[in-house]
Amino acid sequence: METTQHWHRSTQLPAYKQDIQNIKTLFNEGLKPVQLKEHVVFAKKHWRNLLEFAYLPLAELGENLTPLQRKTFINNIQEKIDEERDELNEQTFIARKKDRLEEQLEYYEQWLGKLNAEQKILIKLTNDKHQDSSELWLEYKQQRLNAAKQVFESENLTQSEFIEQLSTVIKERELYMSPELLKINDENLSLYVNLLNELNTTLSDKQRENVNERFDELIDTLDDIIEG
Repeated sequence: METTQHWHRSTQLPAYKQDIQNIKTLFNEGLKPVQLKEHVVFAKKHWRNLLEFAYLPLAELGENLTPLQRKTFINNIQEKIDEERDELNEQTFIARKKDRLEEQLEYYEQWLGKLNAEQKILIKLTNDKHQDSSELWLEYKQQRLNAAKQVFESENLTQSEFIEQLSTVIKERELYMSPELLKINDENLSLYVNLLNELNTTLSDKQRENVNERFDELIDTLDDIIEG
């Protein structure tokens, strides 16, 4: 944990800071959908970098767990998945859509300040087009957990085979995502990028100032963590 924390602070946090500075520059010079999508996709690769650094120590740790620890680990994750599934089943599609719209409006208000009527309409229209992938995400989580469980419960694996197979579960997330989920993720990302581009044309000077202040706050926070 200490090694990973030091690596993350010294190499990844400066990269996050640079990404935010780049997006801030892009915002002030004029957003372009293609560039914006590239930045969003690139930012997501930071999670991949973390997995690439940490997957082997995590797999080795998994190999050293006792049978009881392995069982407890799997059961705890299964409980969380089951809880998510219960919550999902308790809500109708319309209710989830409504909740998401409220969350979206709150999110953009945090960045922009008070939204005008046109901005609210743009956010609502995008939310209407957004594809709910909740069930597919649960399916992905269950498939990945099942794969980990199979590794943990295999009795005939050598140490190197165990570490190799668990490493795959840890770092190859997309192997457990259905083609439908991957397709929806990409389409929803395009909706998000288009919304940002459309909102950008409606911003007041005060809202632009608010966005730049939020960028600066994030950069200052990262500086504090890096220096700390």
